[in-house]
Amino acid sequence: TSTFTLVTKTEAVGLQDVSILDTLPPGWGYVAGSSIITLPNGTTISGATADPGVAGQNLTWSNFPVGPLDMNANETLTITFQGITTSIPATKVFV
Repeated sequence: TSTFTLVTKTEAVGLQDVSILDTLPPGWGYVAGSSIITLPNGTTISGATADPGVAGQNLTWSNFPVGPLDMNANETLTITFQGITTSIPATKVFV
């Protein structure tokens, strides 16, 4: 397993109805219940309620447990989650 961290920052302009999309590399899957969302106000959400929608390699956080998420100017949203390899690496034989 590996830890992935996504950081979304606003600058001079805020955002409404924020949605975060991440695409896992081929051969990786999401570990259910592993997300920790740190909202702009410092509140954290974790466990199954913080899980993204999963469609193949795409992970989407769009329906945050607090409802649609709006971010004001100069705010940061951080999502940390675990990914796990889903394929067996090829075996190399050295002679």
